[in-house]
Amino acid sequence: MRKNIIIFICLLLGFASAADAQYNFNAPNASAYNPINNRYLITNQGSGEVLQMDGAGNKTLFAKNLKSPRNIAFHKLPIGYAVLVLDSSRMVIYDTVGNIIGTETISGIRQIQDCAYDSIAQVLYTTDRLRGCIYKTTFAAASPHTPHTSIWVSNLTKPSAIIWQKSKNRLLLVQDTTNTKILAVSISDSTVQTLRSTNIKNAMGLAEDAQGNLYIASVGDKYIYQLNKYYSGNPKVLLGEPKPGDITIVSERNEWVYTCILCGKVFVADIHLFGPDSEIVGCAGDSVTTYKNPFIKNIGTFDKGNEFVLELSDDKGNFDKGYELNRIADTLIPAMIKGVLPSKISTGMGYRLRWSSTKPAINGAIQMTQILEAPSLLISNKGLVRYDCDGKGIRLKAQDSAVQTDYTWRVNGAVIVDSTQFLTVKGKSQNTQFVHLAAKQLVTGCTAHDSVRILFATSPQVGSQWPMISVCFNDSVTLGDTSSSSIHQFSWENGRGWSSQWMKPHYLAVRADTFHCTITSIQGCVAQVSQVLNVTFYDSVRWVRQSDTLLEVASKWGDTLYWFYNGKLLRADKQVQQIRPDSGWYNVCTGLKKRGGQVGCVHCNEVFYVKAKPVSGTQSFEQAAMRIYPNPAGTGSDVILSIQGNGTSNGTSRSIVVYNSVGSTVSTYRIENGQQQISLVAPSAGIYFIAVEGSGKLLKWLVE
Repeated sequence: MRKNIIIFICLLLGFASAADAQYNFNAPNASAYNPINNRYLITNQGSGEVLQMDGAGNKTLFAKNLKSPRNIAFHKLPIGYAVLVLDSSRMVIYDTVGNIIGTETISGIRQIQDCAYDSIAQVLYTTDRLRGCIYKTTFAAASPHTPHTSIWVSNLTKPSAIIWQKSKNRLLLVQDTTNTKILAVSISDSTVQTLRSTNIKNAMGLAEDAQGNLYIASVGDKYIYQLNKYYSGNPKVLLGEPKPGDITIVSERNEWVYTCILCGKVFVADIHLFGPDSEIVGCAGDSVTTYKNPFIKNIGTFDKGNEFVLELSDDKGNFDKGYELNRIADTLIPAMIKGVLPSKISTGMGYRLRWSSTKPAINGAIQMTQILEAPSLLISNKGLVRYDCDGKGIRLKAQDSAVQTDYTWRVNGAVIVDSTQFLTVKGKSQNTQFVHLAAKQLVTGCTAHDSVRILFATSPQVGSQWPMISVCFNDSVTLGDTSSSSIHQFSWENGRGWSSQWMKPHYLAVRADTFHCTITSIQGCVAQVSQVLNVTFYDSVRWVRQSDTLLEVASKWGDTLYWFYNGKLLRADKQVQQIRPDSGWYNVCTGLKKRGGQVGCVHCNEVFYVKAKPVSGTQSFEQAAMRIYPNPAGTGSDVILSIQGNGTSNGTSRSIVVYNSVGSTVSTYRIENGQQQISLVAPSAGIYFIAVEGSGKLLKWLVE
């Protein structure tokens, strides 16, 4: 419980009036701090005494012959500095060295529990736990400043600990009830307001730190709680004691005091003293849990936004070059801080571990730390994910740097086998296989871990043989098959030095060959497939004589010759001559027939036009000049064919024939006698020849 701004409840020991006397705590239940002689005052309820203790821990007697002292306070009253002892049904007032100044009694008083002093208005407020009220004591302005006490607020349920909040001009109090309430009483009009209800049982102590956090001692719960300055959330357990007494916070000394009534102890501690409880011995990568040191009694009055940091120094104890293992945000010193030792850290005994805070910035106590050597472990040098192609299984091997190592394999959390370096795992089409390996070095107990995921994958479904390709010599072919997938990788080779990484590579067919392709999926699954190339070699043919009376060709191998007249097959034999050909277009091809009568690999010579002999009574067109415009022409466009000197003696019309490059008739037109021009329609893109009946001349025509 906080006793005004200057005075706060105190701590620990007892005092002795004689140099050789020994004083012990007997049911200590409250404390106060005397700044005049720098002593802590503790009420000994069991012995009816007040003990005091100096900074060296020496206990002396301050007051005796009390009935049942329940609380104590130190205030600067109008009569001067005074120690107030709440002795059950009376208040005994002492000076700073233990001399009785006087006793204040109140009519109807039953059991006064705590008091708070308004130093501005110079008014003392005292709770009566059994009468359920608050007394108000004022002092006369003139010496000897006679006190006057009356009931100020009544109808309260077991009011116990009380403090004065100067900034809010009110009193704050708690109750000795099953579910204590935090009540605020206005100084100006004595109205009572319930700030919040709690589940705290039998609250008998109350204090407030410099940040406004509350501390409540619960006899029923056997805890000391902290509640933030907003009074929100659940109260946090600070300490557990069999029967805690009242609490004093002395901010100017950065100390706090609480008593344990049942165990007969008083604790004084630095408010911000904290740290881990013991040294850490571990391996790199180990998870560690550091616990709050139970022998450091503190309340952790830290500011909003504070973080507690778990730090590890370097191997020389230097925290500036060390590691931050974890940090947690809280205004209350945590019960534990967990962390993970760095995975890449050298062994050694020079490491140190500590807790620190950020608001305020304080470095806590230091503990020794030793880093042991852990084995390095690897079960897959091909990444964290492995693909089992077609479920054939993957054989894993534990590779580590230690000797005398125990291994534990787990698949999907279940232990599969112990103490062996090898494990074969098969992938499953619907489920991922999570494989984890733990290696424990028997000498140090250090462990290493590694894991890999095994996924089922299907090899490329291509079969072992792709369809054979049959082409003619010198053709360009495309290897592969329609089942090929662009998401795979391809590697072609033919054993003759040719290779390609294309899915469907092109190849010039100059010989029969067998190609082998290795297909790799994105999961690394491989399939092998081959493809045969069959090449057909063919004969060649050329003109050796071209005239109106004789056509003659020569072939390389003497194969069957296919003679074409005006684009139609005239004959197929091995005769190399055509005697007395009729007027028209001729060309010759050679090659082999495929099944079904189709012409296979074929070579043809160029088309030759045989002109007809002049007909009696018909004007010759030998001198006629032909011109077509435009040339080249676009497909489907209209062109003009001009013929100079067109005319016949008998006045008959003539035909105009358009042939393609193999001598087939594409279109036919008629031109009248004496007509100098005619309109033609350009066919599809290609090379064409135009002939006028009786002229014996050809006009080459390009269509694009």
